[in-house]
Amino acid sequence: MVTTTQLQIVQSPITTLLPTVSTAVTVKLDDTNYLTWNFQMQILLESHGILGFIDGSRKCPTRFDEDSDVKGVETDAYLV
Repeated sequence: MVTTTQLQIVQSPITTLLPTVSTAVTVKLDDTNYLTWNFQMQILLESHGILGFIDGSRKCPTRFDEDSDVKGVETDAYLV
């Protein structure tokens, strides 16, 4: 079973990311500054531990437990 502490640990990078985007990324993306903007975004996402979900190197866990006798049982990893 997933505990409240586990949920807070996993959700905290995303919930703390939103307010910091405007201060961490100092350039507004336009047709002249993609490399600078991209670098700042990568650093920001990596520092919050979610870059792997964005670039596809880290997959989300499967939603339903394939080994369960009951259909529709969500895995703990998915819930977290």
